[in-house]
Amino acid sequence: MKRVQQRLNRQQTYRSVTTWQGEPEWEIQVLMDGFLTIQEAAEFGQKVKELKHARNAEFLVLIDGRENHYRIEQHQIRVQIQTQDSRGKRVVSWDNFESINVNIKDFSSTKGLDNGFGSLSYGVEDEHGQFVGSEFWNFSQNDLEGVVARIKPENCHQ
Repeated sequence: MKRVQQRLNRQQTYRSVTTWQGEPEWEIQVLMDGFLTIQEAAEFGQKVKELKHARNAEFLVLIDGRENHYRIEQHQIRVQIQTQDSRGKRVVSWDNFESINVNIKDFSSTKGLDNGFGSLSYGVEDEHGQFVGSEFWNFSQNDLEGVVARIKPENCHQ
């Protein structure tokens, strides 16, 4: 009974997920936990502007629009690489990537992860790792101007 009560008292949290492109076939997702609302997680993802690493460092640095720096550890990233049969395609989907384990300290010696990263998209996950659809976000059109978000097909609206 006590365990059930603890679970009921615990507030759900959300995770901001920003996706960055290495060159040419790498993607890195950065996971920032602990947001109390979907809106807070989405706003954080919208405001980050740069992901970088120091040579031979064991962490990455995420920088937001106010120049705040966030240290990103190994457990806060997912690394994906484009599948061999999809390389060279002009347009790729989520199905064209596979997860791969690459240690952050090896980024500087891994072709494609050894330079900067370009921002691809941002999103929100719930505490179970499920993406929260953008219909729950409260942005005005001005907030989203110039932002292109890649959304998984199951989260698209017809």
